[in-house]
Amino acid sequence: MSSEPVTSRKDTSGKGATRRAERRQSLFFQVRSELLALLPETLSYSARLFIGFSLLTLISSLLVVYAAYENRLAYAALQNLEKRQRHYDVEWGQLLLERSTLASPSRIESIARKSLQMRQIQPESIQVLNASQIRAEQSRSVTTGSLASKAVTLPLATDSSVKADN
Repeated sequence: MSSEPVTSRKDTSGKGATRRAERRQSLFFQVRSELLALLPETLSYSARLFIGFSLLTLISSLLVVYAAYENRLAYAALQNLEKRQRHYDVEWGQLLLERSTLASPSRIESIARKSLQMRQIQPESIQVLNASQIRAEQSRSVTTGSLASKAVTLPLATDSSVKADN
């Protein structure tokens, strides 16, 4: 340790802190010397082995306690993650249910009827084209050169077009 005096915030002279540090050091050295005095000058081989194995046992037991503590922390973290996973699974299920509800054909049909004023086409207004009619229409449009007749379009039935037909 350094021999510089330790000063505290309250003590401006620095002498009180130095005395406390010296007392702590002297107390440490006193306890150390008393413990060493209890030990005999020489230790037998079996005593050294006993002390060594006792220290190893103490260290390994402390490591077991530390490992158990870390295991408890890891298990608590695992429980939290599993709880979050269950929460996300429930939320995912709710989102799938919402998606299937929003994409249901009956809902789409009702929105088409209400918002877009669409209705089902009457069977008598449906025209079926076969491949020969499409080729004939394309050949006519090539000879006339009109751009409007090149695209084959089917009219959509809306309320206004149905009213005009009737």
